[in-house]
Amino acid sequence: MEHALTETDLKELRATVKEAADSATWAALAGDGTAEKLIALIDRELARKEKARRASTVEPEEIDELPPELISQLSLSKSDREEMKIVQVLNDAGGTLSLDRLLIELYRATRDIYQRRQLTQRLYRMISKGMVRAVPGRKGVYTTDPGETEEET
Repeated sequence: MEHALTETDLKELRATVKEAADSATWAALAGDGTAEKLIALIDRELARKEKARRASTVEPEEIDELPPELISQLSLSKSDREEMKIVQVLNDAGGTLSLDRLLIELYRATRDIYQRRQLTQRLYRMISKGMVRAVPGRKGVYTTDPGETEEET
């Protein structure tokens, strides 16, 4: 059975290859551009996955300007709408919030009290969809800003 790599897996693999390629040992063993070819292959796969994800999902900013009559015709579930609200709240706050701050800002935006555990589970699912990212090294901090999670190159 073939296992497809997730976007997170690919990003971690890319960082590992980049780190290894920068080491003297790698340079001595494979100074033939192998690392660069592998990184390029990973980047192409990440771009393909992002393109496929965008083709199959509606982003919150895509419906902001649409009239309510058209929005009502879209097949958006309650879950989709809640995820869009979470992304909107994160973006309105500059892209990055702690879980505590997200709970507060969601309440201010919706007047709904989200349960911490359910919100954490939803964020985990949103991470797997590529809608949000966990900020490395900062427990309970989430972002929509790709710069928050990118490796320094």
